[in-house]
Amino acid sequence: MTVPWKTVAFGQLCSFLTALTGPSSAAMAARGLVAPTAQNAPAYALMAALWPAATKNTLDEVPAFKWLLLGLVDVEANTLVVLAYKYTTLTSIALLDCFAIPCCMVLSVAFLDAKYDKVHAAGALVCFLGIGLTVLSDIVPPAYGGRGHHELASNNMALGDVLALAGSALYAATNVAQEATVKRANPATLLSRLGVAGLFVSTIQAAILGEFRILEAILPTSTIAALAFVGYAITLASFYLAASHFFRIADAAAFNLSLLTSDVWAVLYTALVFRQFPPPLYFVAFACTATGVVIYHSSPPPTEVRPSFSSSSFLRRRRVASSSASSPTRIDPLLDDDDDDEHDVPATTPDTNLLKGGGRRRESGSPGNPEPQP
Repeated sequence: MTVPWKTVAFGQLCSFLTALTGPSSAAMAARGLVAPTAQNAPAYALMAALWPAATKNTLDEVPAFKWLLLGLVDVEANTLVVLAYKYTTLTSIALLDCFAIPCCMVLSVAFLDAKYDKVHAAGALVCFLGIGLTVLSDIVPPAYGGRGHHELASNNMALGDVLALAGSALYAATNVAQEATVKRANPATLLSRLGVAGLFVSTIQAAILGEFRILEAILPTSTIAALAFVGYAITLASFYLAASHFFRIADAAAFNLSLLTSDVWAVLYTALVFRQFPPPLYFVAFACTATGVVIYHSSPPPTEVRPSFSSSSFLRRRRVASSSASSPTRIDPLLDDDDDDEHDVPATTPDTNLLKGGGRRRESGSPGNPEPQP
């Protein structure tokens, strides 16, 4: 099958954006601004500002507490991984981040009726090999193409590993939920509601932890910290925007596989800006991970695909009557164009609205074993 290069490139855009948040976080931390929950709040606020662009659709029926639950999971995933850096090593976190990929696959099979094949498994394994080479490049001596750096573990390394694993599992849950949701609504609908929920949760948590006092003490006295704070918010919001569009054309597991290259992008950024060049093994690791992503995408996506939204596209709820009077009426969200109503057709993919608790149910008129689509 032809490799969807646009999807691969879009995944690397997401990877580059998440890597770009690293320099901003490092600049803030170097100036004493360590407030992981509070620094995410502005990004959620930017996402919430998309509310006017959201379309009216079936997601309007989702109870507010379920959006709050999604926001809570998203906020805590970010917080747990940041806390893990205090107790364990970067090497451990790089490896434990991979735990999100099998979690995504299991959740996608359970809730999105995903169907993975041997090509998907092979692509994932090659990506894991790439992340293993990334770790080795930090450990092996320079004579063998590495950096020869050995990190010292803290006394609470086990706690850090548990936090990293928990954060990865929560990342997988929120990624799968976002994929299921954005394939039933336009990205602005998902981002605006997740933004409001995330802003609510992060604001309360930051206030309880006293992080706003840290912002009040540091931001007025450090221009660099203030610029990094703003840059971080814009970059993180851009990452969420790119991710929401990626989930329309690919799946959550592919998303997390694409993010495995973020460490390499961060190293390349360091090389260009600070002239600190990575060891040769890093480039081998990047090539290996990128090859795994290409292999994964060479097979048909395991979940349904929706086309990207254009400015004239929106979701509608439409009743489609069956040919016989005894058949039940079906309500499906369809991606329509204002000028093309006569070409509307009913959707035949399984219900994927995780937030509404639909699970893996099929309509009686759906084919028994539809072809897997992203």
